[in-house]
Amino acid sequence: MAAVVRIAKRRGLALPFAICLISVVVWAGSAWPAAGAALPAGWPEDARSTSGPVPPPGLFHGYSIRSAAEPGQGQKVLSGMPAYIWYRGCGPASAGMIIGYWDAHGFPALLPGNADSQTQAANDMISSQGNWVDYCLPVDYDPKLLPDRSEPPPGDEHPDDSIADFMKTSQSARGNYYGWTWFSDADDAFTGYVSKAAPTYTCTSRNESWSTFTWETFRAEIDAGRPVMLLVDTDGNGGTDHFVPAFGYDETGSTRLYACYDTWDTSLHWYAFAQMARGQAWGIYGATLVSLQRPSTLDVQSVPVAGIAITGTKPGTTGYTAACSSGEVVDLAAPATATVQGVRYEFVRWMLDGVDQPPGLASLRVTMGVDHAATAAYGLAPMISIRGPSEVVLSGGGTFAVDVYGTNLLGFAGMQAALTFIDEAGNDAGFLVSTAGGDPVFGGMNISVNAAIWSSFFPLYGLDRRVFGFMSAVDSDIAAETWMLTVTYDYGPGARGRYSIVTDPRFTVVANGLAEAIQFQEASGRVTILQPRQLAVGSSPVAGVAVAGTKPGTTAYAATCYDQQVIDLAVPAQVTLGGVDYSFIGWAVDGAGQPEGQTAIRVTMDADHAIASRWTVAGDANGDCEVNVLDLIAIRNKLGQDPATADNWKADVNGDGKIDVLDLVFTRNRMGRKCPN
Repeated sequence: MAAVVRIAKRRGLALPFAICLISVVVWAGSAWPAAGAALPAGWPEDARSTSGPVPPPGLFHGYSIRSAAEPGQGQKVLSGMPAYIWYRGCGPASAGMIIGYWDAHGFPALLPGNADSQTQAANDMISSQGNWVDYCLPVDYDPKLLPDRSEPPPGDEHPDDSIADFMKTSQSARGNYYGWTWFSDADDAFTGYVSKAAPTYTCTSRNESWSTFTWETFRAEIDAGRPVMLLVDTDGNGGTDHFVPAFGYDETGSTRLYACYDTWDTSLHWYAFAQMARGQAWGIYGATLVSLQRPSTLDVQSVPVAGIAITGTKPGTTGYTAACSSGEVVDLAAPATATVQGVRYEFVRWMLDGVDQPPGLASLRVTMGVDHAATAAYGLAPMISIRGPSEVVLSGGGTFAVDVYGTNLLGFAGMQAALTFIDEAGNDAGFLVSTAGGDPVFGGMNISVNAAIWSSFFPLYGLDRRVFGFMSAVDSDIAAETWMLTVTYDYGPGARGRYSIVTDPRFTVVANGLAEAIQFQEASGRVTILQPRQLAVGSSPVAGVAVAGTKPGTTAYAATCYDQQVIDLAVPAQVTLGGVDYSFIGWAVDGAGQPEGQTAIRVTMDADHAIASRWTVAGDANGDCEVNVLDLIAIRNKLGQDPATADNWKADVNGDGKIDVLDLVFTRNRMGRKCPN
């Protein structure tokens, strides 16, 4: 038979016989029930931990096992489980490790800072200062239970703010000595703490005794990445005494094992997965299963316009987002018509995560658990808008893009359009020259198609001399899409004119279940093709100088520019070429010298230009392309003067912004050097 002794204690009630509430259960039967079977009469409906900060003598520290040969071969241990030591109760410490695990696995609002180690923040999560003062003090031990602030009157205790508070650990009103916790309070501790620490998270927890907590259940929780908390009998005396976090299993041998931290050290321990019984050290009484879910986001949009008022359980004006809890059922309703910026739109259908919902059904129900996107599709009459730039400037030819935008095209049947270019004289230059071997060519104008975007279209050539066509192979619904054409002009320099793209409204589409004619919005704009200009960039008396700016390169080189383009170039003040140091003198444009000492230059390309940077050997202060005593005299005559004044910069041969003895030394060390012939 089983013996269970319980007492209740209230502040101020004298119990001289002081029978203390204990969790030890003595089972006298010879056999334990099989997993999943009903437990024998007398099996306790509740049990608790009674351990302290020091492990009992003779504690069994578990089995030694080898890692499985391959991951997933009958063995699994969850990574990232923090190891905490007993702190004001094994229950709060074990629950704290599990909360710390979740904090490090996508739920960072549970614990300030890093949960990997037992920081002060981790200890405060386990048991706050308020918990210590109100419930741990006065510290009591079996058999003398001392009253604390869990006793009446209510209101003198602090608000619950740590795991130990929600677990009712050490509370005398629950008959708990210091560090003791009832199993029945374990599940509420998880939900209570998560709700307080991170209200946007959803925590689900439940207690299961051995009758329902099977090996299959345990293994499924670990495989799903969810550690569990076990209430066990560490010494095998038939009574519970300790909570541990279990986060691994092994079924490679003859005995099924669970892995846990024991709260007394930070080592991983393996114990037999077995019922609590006499002689069964670390036998299991029950488990607390914990699962967390993040809030999911519902993104509510509308096409082709935003700003439509949506009603329901998550109302708003599109586009908006709403935070939802896991499992929350959200109902949305879109108006049948909406006017945005003076334009009237009609509701077509909802789309959920890009999947079309039944047309005309204005209500939508979404069960949240992951992020979802709900889009209300509206439409005018079916329309194709061709949108091109109003002003195009090309240098000697080039490309520009034209968008073809479809609105409310449900089952787009096809499209045909003509593109022309009219020059300044009014001549039509858009005639079709050839269709052989590729895209159609219109005079000096090429039209090419972005194959990736137009994957369901193909060009039709030879419709007439100025027409190119596209026939749609799309038979699915299209709320709004953008396609691209790229137009290339190869007319001669200086050409100016206008382009236009005119559609042929002979096709129909299915919209709102009806065949309707497409409305077209067309595009036109001015095209200017600029005269190309050539820029030659050199250096003297040496080549190989790196030039930065609008047209960078290494001298000597040429660059193509367009008419009136502004070109900025710059060189360093000193360079080393072929092992010889050179100092910059100035620029020359088309042979005309520019102000000396200015390493940057700006040129407007109103014609072809040739520019060159001029150099001399380093140390040459008088510009004769030779370093000799005359340079020493030139520097001496400028000592102490401002290099920024007049042509004094020439005497600052080392470029340090001063004219001093260091410039004399710099030149003396280079005596006899000359520019190349």
